[in-house]
Amino acid sequence: MNNRLRGRFVPFALLAAFLLSFAAAPALAQAAPAKVLGPADVSAYVSNFNAIQDEMDALGDKYDDYFPDAFDVEDENADLSASFRRLRSLKPPAEIAAILKKNGLGNNGFEKFVVISYCIGIAAMESSFDLYAAQYADNEQMMEYFEESKKNLEAMKGAVNPADLKLVASRLDELAPLMEIETGEY
Repeated sequence: MNNRLRGRFVPFALLAAFLLSFAAAPALAQAAPAKVLGPADVSAYVSNFNAIQDEMDALGDKYDDYFPDAFDVEDENADLSASFRRLRSLKPPAEIAAILKKNGLGNNGFEKFVVISYCIGIAAMESSFDLYAAQYADNEQMMEYFEESKKNLEAMKGAVNPADLKLVASRLDELAPLMEIETGEY
């Protein structure tokens, strides 16, 4: 993980840790969340990712107490989809909202940033499943884990609009390196 992910921007650090963990619990049954992303949002995320991180890092620990400890990646029973929903729904401080808006993510830039980041992790995991199925087809214990992981992934997918996930997945080759994720690594 690079120094940018170890920065002080708490929501991003928490989200990155969550995305790189594989623990997930079943999501609460809910209607699909509203679609929030368009192609321009994903392009802005790609183009301005480093600038956003630099500006967030420059804030230091100013907002550490503002954001809850949204993800307990050590807790196998944590409902990470519900934690994502809580983080997504937060109203960020005006200073953070202004950074995201200035960098092309619009008035609801925090929500878009969080949704794109979450979808990157889901899409990367999903892209890895075929590889794992082939590698571990003869290992019953691994196949059980693989099947459980697929169930958890479906629960995670329930926390985002399918169109948003599809859009992010279509640009995974550009997005995954920003989070230092290589598809096929899960």
